[in-house]
Amino acid sequence: MPYDVQLAKLTTMGTLRPILDEYVPSDERRDFLERYSSILLEGLELEHLVPDPDGPVGIDDLGPNLREEMAAQWTPGGGGDGSSSSAGEPRFRVEMIPYGSDGYGTDRAALARRMYRLWNEHRSSRARFEESMFRKGYLGLEEDGKKRTAVDYDSDED
Repeated sequence: MPYDVQLAKLTTMGTLRPILDEYVPSDERRDFLERYSSILLEGLELEHLVPDPDGPVGIDDLGPNLREEMAAQWTPGGGGDGSSSSAGEPRFRVEMIPYGSDGYGTDRAALARRMYRLWNEHRSSRARFEESMFRKGYLGLEEDGKKRTAVDYDSDED
């Protein structure tokens, strides 16, 4: 295999070592999953509790931690989500929703996705700006200890 292909494969395997190596300590694997969970889970359909006044899941069906979180988010008579039944108890249904999508329907999820899109837009605008500055010769790169500009790269292609 060419050196570049070997290097790319080794880098990828090194990055994924906490997952691929069965002898990695569990705390290192947990840290890896916490750090990259949003990337690994993006688009994967997961079960979500969705507010539904006629849903089969009641607040008492949830574990203590989830019960507190859901009760705080969807309080009876809270209005906006329509999650309280006629008896005043929050009700839910389980729905498969892609991770990281706005399908969950909460304001928090919509704001998080909007922020993510704005951040991506900012980064791509910044990259275009830096590329234009580089092409104009205002921004140089250092390669092999030597400072180079776009003019240097254009002359290399000739």
